[in-house]
Amino acid sequence: MANKNGIDVTEFAHFANPDWEDPVHRRCIAASLVNVVYLLETNENQANELCCLLQFEVKETVIDDNDNSIYGVVFQWHGTTNAGPGGPPSKVVAFRGTLLRPKNISHDLVEDMKVAIRHYDSISRVEKGLQYLRKSLHNNGYNNIWLAGHSLGAAIALGTAMNLMKEERHNLEAHLFNPPFICPTVPQLKVFEMGGNFSVLRDNQRSLELYAKFVGISDWVPNIYVNQKDPICQTYVHYFEVLMGIYRHKSHLLYESMKYLFSFDLVKKKSPWHLVPSATVIVATKHFFHNHHTIRQWWLKDLRINSIEYIPPDEVIQSIKYNLPVETV
Repeated sequence: MANKNGIDVTEFAHFANPDWEDPVHRRCIAASLVNVVYLLETNENQANELCCLLQFEVKETVIDDNDNSIYGVVFQWHGTTNAGPGGPPSKVVAFRGTLLRPKNISHDLVEDMKVAIRHYDSISRVEKGLQYLRKSLHNNGYNNIWLAGHSLGAAIALGTAMNLMKEERHNLEAHLFNPPFICPTVPQLKVFEMGGNFSVLRDNQRSLELYAKFVGISDWVPNIYVNQKDPICQTYVHYFEVLMGIYRHKSHLLYESMKYLFSFDLVKKKSPWHLVPSATVIVATKHFFHNHHTIRQWWLKDLRINSIEYIPPDEVIQSIKYNLPVETV
């Protein structure tokens, strides 16, 4: 039966024995584990019940030092199926989004605002999350680890992954549900699509560093889940459509277009975490939720979705590298 928070554990019963090679099952398991992070703050008994059903255990909790709330969890697989590629992950590092409860709302909204205005480096939850991710990778190897998050938690997960890749490349399996895409706006992206030369950059070395980082993670393909009616994340769809249009037809404009895309971040001296060169974008098209931003939609097996993989062609990657000084690539 549903508890006072409206969660019915029987919704998850069909994942007691998942097909780990089925992307739908992998999506639903990842979303369910993110939901456990929420439940640990609202209903610990039900969180434990759901963990048991999914055959994961809470190995470690990631605590916010400002309000002592749980915003992340390191889950460990304890089922009978061997963990590894094509099977269950040995560990999942998952982060929740904003909780509108007296205990959580104040600091959660502060973190939301930091994401909105791109004060990425001041988001304390990212650095702490990175410590737990590094430890999990060290103990298990990146082929056995998943990264997951919803809303603010998706931004934290993405920031954690991007910071990790500053030091070392990992093709980490990531499930990012409703990640915020704050800027550029759709009208700005239409200009970006035209490939205009909007050279507002004043720090050329910084721009070259960003291009090199952008190119360097092109083989990392996170799963980005958006609802086409969700204003917080729906711009991701247009962003990748525009990016692929430039990849396919206007590669000679890519360098200048990327300069424009990064311009706000360069002027403000911020790293654009939300911009990734590759992704599998899964779009929910079923509109029976009043809240298009909810995590609940993503653990439903019968959710109507469209899935498109956006990966830049090799010749485009080489074209970008050609425009960069050798020492920055």
